[in-house]
Amino acid sequence: MDNRLLKTLEFEKVLDRLSKYAESTLGKNKISKMRPSRSKEQAEEWQEETERAIDLFLAYGAPP
Repeated sequence: MDNRLLKTLEFEKVLDRLSKYAESTLGKNKISKMRPSRSKEQAEEWQEETERAIDLFLAYGAPP
């Protein structure tokens, strides 16, 4: 994705805010490498993955 567009969207700020919720160095590293997808199918897959994670969280609580 175009760096100019990422800057306009303030994508780095989004990643910075998200990384504050990561409790491990591994998680923070994964977040820092995240990039948006141009693929509709990929975006839908990620959205479904997020929905499943939310369902698990609501059903069983936060992981230890």
